[in-house]
Amino acid sequence: MRPSLVLRVAIALAAIATTPATAAQSSDVIPASLLEADPSDTTLEQSALARGDITSFDILGYRLGMAPREVLRVSKKRGVFSYGAPITTGSFEVEATRIANRSLNRTVNRSSKVQLAGTMGQMENGSTFVFTFGLEPTGPKLSSLKYSTNRNGQTKDAIMASLVAKYGPYTYDRDYAVFWCKPTKHDCDYGSAHMTAQIDDQKLTISITRPKSYTTELQQQLEKRAAAIAAQQGGKVAF
Repeated sequence: MRPSLVLRVAIALAAIATTPATAAQSSDVIPASLLEADPSDTTLEQSALARGDITSFDILGYRLGMAPREVLRVSKKRGVFSYGAPITTGSFEVEATRIANRSLNRTVNRSSKVQLAGTMGQMENGSTFVFTFGLEPTGPKLSSLKYSTNRNGQTKDAIMASLVAKYGPYTYDRDYAVFWCKPTKHDCDYGSAHMTAQIDDQKLTISITRPKSYTTELQQQLEKRAAAIAAQQGGKVAF
């Protein structure tokens, strides 16, 4: 079985993120060309943070569920610029049609109009972001967010106090990370949204991720639409 689009993007971005960071670039974290085929937008930046509801958590104004346009607006406000080339995909309809065409043994065409699947950003102080988007029927939406920044001499206790002050009490404190999540008897329920904070000698890294079921649901939606297109002998999507 082919891995889902969200998983493939996350793996690709993780590979890019292992390379050393360079100075922040002046170009937008999301090129305007990637918004041409994606009219969707959101207004989540000013939403209230609700303790216990991890999907409401934000990192410097970024929240899960944001459309690329809103991610771009927040990036401009925060001074986050491009770092590395973005990863792209076709629209929901195009990707569903590709699945349908494969099932019909037809040529899998490429679309010149693409949408954002993932990208990375960097601030002047060296802090970095990794943005991964899930391909929803209404357009790409932020499905995971990773932020890494220097500790700047802050103690671990001071950082933890700041995290708890903003997000509320954590669920688990392991040797390697602190977790905010829906608890099970011994660990987090990764079927629900979760946030992790890792504090090493030099950096603080925070990650917020949609539940595993989100990726499964997106793939099911794609396959359902693909089946409908295949039933119409490939549909009428123009590439």
